[in-house]
Amino acid sequence: MHTIAHVGTYELALEQLQLQQPDLILLDISLPDGNGIDLLRMIRSLYPDTKSIIVTNHATEYYKDLCISLGAFSFLDKSKDFELIPVFISNLLPLKAA
Repeated sequence: MHTIAHVGTYELALEQLQLQQPDLILLDISLPDGNGIDLLRMIRSLYPDTKSIIVTNHATEYYKDLCISLGAFSFLDKSKDFELIPVFISNLLPLKAA
């Protein structure tokens, strides 16, 4: 069993990160009030054990290479790879006992 939290902005993500350190973050590049790449940098710097999967519509090789070089575990295209998200999560987070 895992706890899941959802936030939709850069600022709310920062607040949530201060409250709890997640095992995994699904992160978009485009956020209404900030840049997911900047958030990825901050997460890797302050929370090195937290894994990040980028899930975005900005699925160019440039962004993929950049995000992977910044420490993202994986980079998924929302329009083509959305159904793969559960597979990536289950591979990264083995089930915890309830």
